Amino acid sequence: MSVIESHVERLAWISKLEIPEAPAAVSSRERSAVVRASADENGAAVVKGSVVSFVSGLTDQARDDVQNSTLLMQLAADKKFDPDSQKQEWFKFYTEGLANLGWGRVSSAYSDYQPKNTDVTMDQVVLEVLAQVVAPESALYLVVAQTFEALKSNPNNQGALKLFDNSSTKSGTGTFQILPVAQDTGGNVIMVLTCVNATTTVQSGSFLFWHWSSSSSRMYRAAQQIVLNESVYKQVRQAVIDKLGDNAKNFVKDLDI
Repeated sequence: MSVIESHVERLAWISKLEIPEAPAAVSSRERSAVVRASADENGAAVVKGSVVSFVSGLTDQARDDVQNSTLLMQLAADKKFDPDSQKQEWFKFYTEGLANLGWGRVSSAYSDYQPKNTDVTMDQVVLEVLAQVVAPESALYLVVAQTFEALKSNPNNQGALKLFDNSSTKSGTGTFQILPVAQDTGGNVIMVLTCVNATTTVQSGSFLFWHWSSSSSRMYRAAQQIVLNESVYKQVRQAVIDKLGDNAKNFVKDLDI
């Protein structure tokens, strides 16, 4: 897929994207009781196979834009490629699609990764990867650590964790994205696109919290900081919403962090 430059071509591309048909709308009884965090506090959500963490100060519009754009490309990439057996093709399509929606270009390939500390759980491995892009004392890093702890220990988040597991894990392979997002003083939306594909023969429980074993596991990862071009995305915002339809309701669950 080549990156699209023209507004007209971008809208036509979105229209032609193939995504799975939206499942039946989730009833009010099945929806999470968790209320979205206000803009002046940290927040997070599971968006299908992604965990998105929002640093305080991010506007509601920016949160919606992040969730909708990343969900659309998850759905489209899942429709076109098997993330387990075609991980490189899946990731290339996903990242190039994000670029078409206004996100910065990224290197569209996974690289093999061996954690420095092998006596860890997968969430700790992800934080190790994230620390290669942002400082461990940064708000982007800390909000992910806060989100992982809440996913692991807060019973209010069990429905969201189930959605994540069902969307990201199959037969001992997990393909998922960890996406911390912040807004700088200039209003730019900044995201660390952290993508993981890992395979193990010993996983039990949630893939995000199983204990890493170098003798039975293999991991590929990509992590890069990117910025959303607001002038581009605002031209396609409604087209993305229309394309998603009820998927935006069924595959997004706010987290209590």
